[in-house]
Amino acid sequence: MLGKKKDGSEFEYKKVFYHHIAVPEDQLRCLDLCEYFQSSFTLNGMEFNYFIKRNAESKFEFVIQNPHKVEIRKRGEHGGTTEDFEEEVTYKGANFHFAFLIPN
Repeated sequence: MLGKKKDGSEFEYKKVFYHHIAVPEDQLRCLDLCEYFQSSFTLNGMEFNYFIKRNAESKFEFVIQNPHKVEIRKRGEHGGTTEDFEEEVTYKGANFHFAFLIPN
């Protein structure tokens, strides 16, 4: 879908899909050092895999693979990434709200 700016130039709207991922503390505590678990979800026909890896005594790495190179933003953030999303989490668990911006 195209829109027009005040100066008359055109731009393309991007469709936004929202997704929530929650990993409870007890699930994180089940992982030993150097272990991980994997899951996936599908948005608009595109599959995304995500991992939780235990990399230290009480630190975990949360990764969403982004093979489609769509923009991934965390809730409340204006800029995102078109690469794999990575963030460190602790025993408090992973509770993320994401926006996936997909061009039409």
